[in-house]
Amino acid sequence: MPIPSSINDLSTTAGSNSPAGSESPSLIDDYLRTYASYIALLRDGAQSNSFNFAAGGGSANAITATYSPAITVLSDSTVLLVKAAAPNTGATTFSPNGLTAKPVVSLAHTALLGGEIVANGEICLQYNSSVGGGSWILVYSSGGALAVQQQQTTSKNLFLNPVGAVNQRGYVSGTATIAANQFTIDRMKVVVSGQNLTFTASGIGFIMTAPAGGVEQVLEGSTIEGGVYTLSWTGTATAAVNGAAVTNRGQTASLTAGSNVTIRFTGGTFTAVQFELGLIATPIEKRIYANELFLCRRYARQHQLNAFGYVQSGFGAQDITLSLEPPMRATPTITIISPITIFDGTNGGRTITGVTANNSVDSAIKFQPVIAGGAFPTASFPLITYGGSVLISADI
Repeated sequence: MPIPSSINDLSTTAGSNSPAGSESPSLIDDYLRTYASYIALLRDGAQSNSFNFAAGGGSANAITATYSPAITVLSDSTVLLVKAAAPNTGATTFSPNGLTAKPVVSLAHTALLGGEIVANGEICLQYNSSVGGGSWILVYSSGGALAVQQQQTTSKNLFLNPVGAVNQRGYVSGTATIAANQFTIDRMKVVVSGQNLTFTASGIGFIMTAPAGGVEQVLEGSTIEGGVYTLSWTGTATAAVNGAAVTNRGQTASLTAGSNVTIRFTGGTFTAVQFELGLIATPIEKRIYANELFLCRRYARQHQLNAFGYVQSGFGAQDITLSLEPPMRATPTITIISPITIFDGTNGGRTITGVTANNSVDSAIKFQPVIAGGAFPTASFPLITYGGSVLISADI
């Protein structure tokens, strides 16, 4: 066997190293001097960290580095140092010695947002095979904003009503729908007419079961920044985003900023749903019920009508005006969901059978009631509405 020309020529298998026993005795001095130099190289490399340090290459959000000896296998004990060439501007990956690029994540195991790495900053990365199928943990970054990820603790979950706690329509578990894409509990619509959504109480929420045809939620485009998102949930259902299958804690294709996104769960249970920007599934964002209800009311709300007023003779139909807070996604529609009765003091109770939209916008709605049995009374009488409610909807 020849005398090794580099420490990279050495093998961890003893029998693969020289001398093999057939070399000339005159070469022994050369072998000894060569191996002594490698021992000195190890000594100096250990002191300077030169074996696990390299200058960064690639691009700002796709960092590469070349180490000597080359990194050929990754393990949870792999710790590497890099001098960054450029500041990152968003989610970032790292590839040493041409290995498959893996995400760089914060100490909170969340995707980087940008600004955590600066040009000429020293960064320390430790590989963790258990995070996102294999990720580089950003242990430190000189000059960088490591706190960025820890500050993003609210509003990361774009999926509304993730544990099924909000049910303004009063949908009863297991009730067959009578139309395609019928809404059930808030923000959940059953895709196929005649199928149903079931749910059972679990903690402060519910475990929902999607039918074979699926349950969908459409996320408003104004909430989508664009890029890759991660979907996670608890349960046995399968999921798809914009029609493409996504595994639990898996990533979407790059989504278009400003475009609606459709998430569908099919044929199994689901709860604790989270849809978040980036490559890493993080613990679910826990919103209190009042906050969740507020968010859902942008799309639909139930409003109880309780009022007392005086209808002046000859005025005919009277307007009812409701202020909408928060403003709704779009100009809403109105549907009676429980009987509304008026009492005119003379003719007894009369039932409002419908409403006629008059002048509605996303922040207020004004409508006229339609009375059973004919026109709205024109004689003077006190008007009382009681025991009834309407559904105001701008859902998608």
